[in-house]
Amino acid sequence: MKIWIDGMTCEHCRKRVERQLRDLEGVRNVLVDLDAGTALLSGVGLPPDRIIDAIKQAGYEVNKIEGEETD
Repeated sequence: MKIWIDGMTCEHCRKRVERQLRDLEGVRNVLVDLDAGTALLSGVGLPPDRIIDAIKQAGYEVNKIEGEETD
C-alpha cells in the first residue's frame, strides 16, 4: 500500500510518521520516503481509516492511499 503524506519536511517528520505506522497492529513493514512524501506499508488488517488516524496523530495529512493490504 502506498500513502501520500502532506507536511513532512525533515528527517524528524519521517521518523515520527514511521514510528506511528509501525505501532499499528498488523503492520509488517514501513518505508517512509521524505523526498517523495510517501510511505510504503505492508501488513494485514490495515483499514485506511486507521492509517489516516495514525498519520493525523503524528501531525500530518494523508493526501492519497493506493493499493490494498498485503500479507
